[in-house]
Amino acid sequence: MSLDQLRFAVIGCGSIGSRHAQNLRALGAPDLALCDSDRARAVQLASALDAQVATDDLDALLVGYRPNAVLVCTPPGAHLAVAMRALEAGAHVLCEEPLAPTLDGVDELLDLAERQQRFIMMGMCHRFHGGLRRLQQRIVGGTVGRLLGAQMWTGHYLPDRHPSADYRAGSSAEGRLEDGVLLDGIHALDTLRWALGEPVDVLGMLGKVSDLDINAEDLAAAILRLENGAIVEVHVDHLQRHAVSRCEVIGSEGNLVWDSSRQAVRWRRSDDVGWSEERVSVDTNEMYVAELCEFIDCVASGRRPALDGAEGRATLALASAVRTAAESKRLISLPVRPRPFVAADS
Repeated sequence: MSLDQLRFAVIGCGSIGSRHAQNLRALGAPDLALCDSDRARAVQLASALDAQVATDDLDALLVGYRPNAVLVCTPPGAHLAVAMRALEAGAHVLCEEPLAPTLDGVDELLDLAERQQRFIMMGMCHRFHGGLRRLQQRIVGGTVGRLLGAQMWTGHYLPDRHPSADYRAGSSAEGRLEDGVLLDGIHALDTLRWALGEPVDVLGMLGKVSDLDINAEDLAAAILRLENGAIVEVHVDHLQRHAVSRCEVIGSEGNLVWDSSRQAVRWRRSDDVGWSEERVSVDTNEMYVAELCEFIDCVASGRRPALDGAEGRATLALASAVRTAAESKRLISLPVRPRPFVAADS
């Protein structure tokens, strides 16, 4: 099956849904349908992209348009239900992270995909991020020896994330799980799994520490022991006025760092006089395009993606373990898993 024979539907026309829809058009996808609970938003995007369908009725879209591929870009609390309806309609699914706020219903979703002989691919865009991929490749390649420890630090100021929207509109007076920084920042935990290794023990702490008008946590921290014994510290927040993404690795032979502000991977081995640096210019949209190309190729060829729903479940299980550890104030152990998918070089 070729690209011009595929019918795509984007469910959710906010920031990420709009990006995916625009990228689909740029890649040459001829058939495109859009759905959003705010019909006017779907119509506006459809007009800009000359999409065939714009609606707020998901069931009508799935029955009438019959997409081969559905991109689930709704708020996280709706991911599970939308993905299930898309699978039942016979479509393959690209689902943004997380699969759901909790693990409830996730195994049923994965079972449904198997019964329908369709796949779920996760929107784990950071696995296609040029800088993080180079970091991961240098870890695996032994640039600084055996991994002993690491720190991951990522944060942004929530009101600045989408300046044209009211940040409070995405939060809940009841403090829904999906509105907190732990799930909002789940890409950090996913990056940990594929770049550093699988955690086996988890400690966590969550808090609402700022004056932001939200009722979910705005800071999360975790300490994790990996399968190889290395200890990793992870910090995610909605607080930092200047967005930051940084990972520093302690190896048996030196240090290795990815720093988004420098757009570079840097390393210094024990016998080096100074730091070496590899500049990695990152265009944010490139990782989304690479992710989308992988999805399109899998749909067109019938190839099952390595980055499947089981990977999404594993990352969600890690986030759930952090929350459980924080709420119970105890260490949580996780089962050992195989090494996860890493995107190949393009």
